[in-house]
Amino acid sequence: MEELRGDIRLIFVEILKAFRLWQERQLSPDDVTLGAWLAFLAAPNSQIVKEACMSMPELKDAKDALEDLSAKDEAREIARLREKARLDMDSIMANAKKEGRAEGEAKGKAEGEAKGRAEQSLLLLKKLLRDAVTSALSNAHLAELTGLTEAEVAKERAERSK
Repeated sequence: MEELRGDIRLIFVEILKAFRLWQERQLSPDDVTLGAWLAFLAAPNSQIVKEACMSMPELKDAKDALEDLSAKDEAREIARLREKARLDMDSIMANAKKEGRAEGEAKGKAEGEAKGRAEQSLLLLKKLLRDAVTSALSNAHLAELTGLTEAEVAKERAERSK
């Protein structure tokens, strides 16, 4: 890749704001070209643009091209469909994010509740195994009381006897 040499300068302009500033003479009022192009971008059918087209052939060409493009039904329909597709995609993405967030929250809540129940069941089993009377109960009976599996009860019983 070839290296870029020299400076690159990007200028972002808020068209309507710049046009308003030009009209209020806060930008160089002598720069008629700037004002004409700002007017064209802000309001292509304004009186300022019509007058400027008489002395600026490049502005007249741009205005004519815009009018030709706007006059074609097919071009307008394509522009309308493009904008509709963009809005639809924005809506789909917003809904997908919202659904994903809700699904994630629900899953996290369910997992947290399940983990909490499992921890409570294990604590209950440990208490039952510490008591002389309840520790004599079978693994099946302790599993039924705690909601754990018999294998989990057997594992905990084996760890207690170590």
